[in-house]
Amino acid sequence: MYDKCLAQAIAEWEESRITDYHGSLTEQLEAGDGSPDPEYYRPEWGDAPLGFAVYETVSEGTPVTPTFATEDELIDYLVENGDFWDQSRRNDATRPRSFGMSSDPWRREAAESFVRSGWAPSFVSIGGGPLLSGASDADIIEASR
Repeated sequence: MYDKCLAQAIAEWEESRITDYHGSLTEQLEAGDGSPDPEYYRPEWGDAPLGFAVYETVSEGTPVTPTFATEDELIDYLVENGDFWDQSRRNDATRPRSFGMSSDPWRREAAESFVRSGWAPSFVSIGGGPLLSGASDADIIEASR
């Protein structure tokens, strides 16, 4: 999901759009004219965060873990289960492991490093070494800096 709510995206889209005489903004949105698609924007947040979850940001921007009340609960989940993609690769023997991606749950050190930093690249190769998963190898990547 994009890191803005739908209302903000529509306001930005409307501001940048050249006004024409083909109908109201509501009619234009319903006509599918390139305006923001509600499916790709996060809900509006109140004053406090709703919880902690891992989101993929390279593709759809959808959550790949359930939402937890604390960072520690999220870390425990990753250590026990991995994210949804890890689980999918583990549960589907016909699914190839692309780029050497593991289907294992995450190591505690990696989960802690990832959750505390709040992000990770998709993949990293350090000094021409093997491809590392940015998230599930976050501690190794952090230590190499």
